[in-house]
This record gives sequence, structure tokens and C-alpha cells, in this order.
Amino acid sequence: MKKYSVLFTLIAAFILVPVLAFSQAQGGSLSSLLAKYYAVKDALVASDAARAGKAAAEFVATAKIIDVKSLTAPEQNAYNAVQAKLVADAAAIAGTKDLAKQRTSFQSFSDNMITLSKATKATAPVYVDYCPMKKASWLSSDQVIKNPYFGSTMLNCGQVTDTIR
Repeated sequence: MKKYSVLFTLIAAFILVPVLAFSQAQGGSLSSLLAKYYAVKDALVASDAARAGKAAAEFVATAKIIDVKSLTAPEQNAYNAVQAKLVADAAAIAGTKDLAKQRTSFQSFSDNMITLSKATKATAPVYVDYCPMKKASWLSSDQVIKNPYFGSTMLNCGQVTDTIR
């Protein structure tokens, strides 16, 4: 009986998670995109190409169902300006298992997410981090530096250069 309960819980989770992600994105929330971006970043920090690809594919799916009409005018303008670039960058990350190529695409992906994040109202602080070795930035929900461009090789290389609120 206990096995069936666990199985039922897992099945429900697999059904509800996509539905909740869809409803959040349909509600016009760009925060769902930021959460998907963070998942890509975290996978690159861990040097997990498979996980980065999966997270990037989820980003693409979420970006395609955002209800632009429900966004504020500044959010609409910012999203419309970078949406195609974000989808292309995320698709490039999803389309390869080569970690170096994923990290190269992540640089443009991050630049476009920074642009979008600056035009939206964040529910929590968003930190813009910078890696002087790569000469590239990324977003983080935490002030602690965890470098997605080098992973464990140079995990703490970088600094917080801005806070978006």
C-alpha cells in the first residue's frame, strides 16, 4: 500500500509541475523565465551539460507560452526586444552536450536576461555577477559567487556588480 502512495505522489508531481509552470507563465509572470534561467546557470556551475540542456529546453518552452498582453508596457517592450534572442540562446544550450559550447551561448543568454531583468519588477533581489577572466556577466539570486563559466575550476571567480530590485 505504501508503494502505491509513493507512486501516486510521483505521478501527481509529474503532472502538476508542468501545469503549474504553464499557469504561472500564462499569468504573465516573467519570474518563471528567471527561475528557468537560474536552473541553467546552476547546471553550468555544476558542470552538468545534460542538466543544463534540459533546463534550457524548459526555458524555451516557458518563453513560448508567456502571455505578453498581460505584461506591463515596459515589460512588453523589454520582452519583445529580447525574446527571440533568449529563445535562440537557450535552444543553442539545449541543442548540445558540449559544456564549452553551452557556456559560450550562456554569455549572450545572460546579457539578454540582464536586459530583461532590468526592465521588470523583481519579487526578490537579482544580482548581476561579473567574471573578469571571461569578461562576462550572469544573474544570480544569491550574493555568493558561483561562476557558471568555469564551474569548480574557478568557482568563486567574480564579483557582484549590480543589484536589480
